[in-house]
Amino acid sequence: MWLIAISTFNKFKKKNDKFFNKNLNFCSVEFVAYYLDRNARMQKLRTQLQELLKSNGQYSVQQEEVQTKYDKLETDRNNLISDNEQMLSTIRSLRQTILSVCPSKKLPPDPSTLLAQPQVVLSPLKKDTKKQKQRVKQVTQSTRNAAIN
Repeated sequence: MWLIAISTFNKFKKKNDKFFNKNLNFCSVEFVAYYLDRNARMQKLRTQLQELLKSNGQYSVQQEEVQTKYDKLETDRNNLISDNEQMLSTIRSLRQTILSVCPSKKLPPDPSTLLAQPQVVLSPLKKDTKKQKQRVKQVTQSTRNAAIN
């Protein structure tokens, strides 16, 4: 290691002779320690860089696989959404046809109102009080009435 540091110093000295006295032929301990430490750090950084590049390649392959799965699931989801919208429009048209033929017929609520019902969530930290229970009953009753009408 000392030879590496001395040879590094000599290379550095040759490049920068105008800044050094030409008769300067000694190496300070700090200088040698700095270059030994620098060379060790550079070697560690090179090995770490190689490991990171290898893991980056693996992660890139995994990311491509996950992206293809995601794209497939997204197209399936969009297809299901369009199918659902078509079925809802069919249900609405059939419901309107039935109501026009038999206006007094009681039908289940329109599916679009069922999907848009507000959800009342009680805090799990607080105990249910009578007012909260009454409020839940009022909200559910009003949504049922709105769905039926």
